[in-house]
Amino acid sequence: MTVIEVKVYFDTICAWCYIGHRTLFQAIALFQKTYPGASSDDFKVSFSPFYRDRTLPDEAVLLESRLVSSLGEDKLQDVRTRVDRIGRANGIIINLQSLIGSTRSSQRLIHHAGTVGGSALQKDLLEQIYFRWFEIGGDITSHAFLLECAKAVRLNLSEATDVLETGKYGNEVDELDAQARRDGISCVPTFIIDGIKIEGAEDATTFYEAFVKIKEGEKANVSKDAGPTS
Repeated sequence: MTVIEVKVYFDTICAWCYIGHRTLFQAIALFQKTYPGASSDDFKVSFSPFYRDRTLPDEAVLLESRLVSSLGEDKLQDVRTRVDRIGRANGIIINLQSLIGSTRSSQRLIHHAGTVGGSALQKDLLEQIYFRWFEIGGDITSHAFLLECAKAVRLNLSEATDVLETGKYGNEVDELDAQARRDGISCVPTFIIDGIKIEGAEDATTFYEAFVKIKEGEKANVSKDAGPTS
């Protein structure tokens, strides 16, 4: 059995993070199903916060308006077309009418999920936030919106409310973001797969090839350690 550690640097309002998240887990499922001896391999996936845009306001604004202010009206249609095309190719229909703002509260809640339920609960909560914000539409800064996501994954709502209202884990999340930057992370999504760095929303093939490289490396090390046979 091979243990493959995957560290994911993400932000909750990054479309490429949503797409990369989906393709990563598609690649894991495919690898375990098709690669010889991989069915029992253990993938240990962890999630680390990274603020994609530290200038986002605490009070949310319309995503489309934010795109206009940062890119210009003339480029908005190009962005709309590209995001729609890439999203649909990955089974995602992106809603540009969502409200965007600071992701600190969403990151704090995901951090809390990790403390009470580990990375599996973080994954479930992150998928709810991605789906509801990108596809249904919502306000990423809204505690009510985040609690709806928490409710969907059976996170204790009393504890989740306390986390959001008291600012709990704010320092921890800020420090993890700062540490990521000190470690050379400059964009999201970034995936560190047993030392192999992958930046951006790559397709499942890229992840699969990284898994193969790790698996083959382990086989080579086992053969080397076993020494020559007579």
